[in-house]
Amino acid sequence: MSTRQTPTGDAIRPTFGTWYDALLLLLPLPLLLGVVGAVLTSAPVAVGAGVGGLPSAALLAYGLFVEPPTPGRSSR
Repeated sequence: MSTRQTPTGDAIRPTFGTWYDALLLLLPLPLLLGVVGAVLTSAPVAVGAGVGGLPSAALLAYGLFVEPPTPGRSSR
């Protein structure tokens, strides 16, 4: 027989704290800034996306090759 338990809220609290989580949040930011900058100016959107994608690609390369996620290193 199962009993109903009142949730405490601890089970649904997300854990954020690793450097890799922050990197994943930062990846789309330069791309979005490039697109928004192109929309607000007279530059073509493709140029803004291309220029904004370069820092995003650099962040991705840094996270993959300079500071790669290893099983032993979970936080910075």
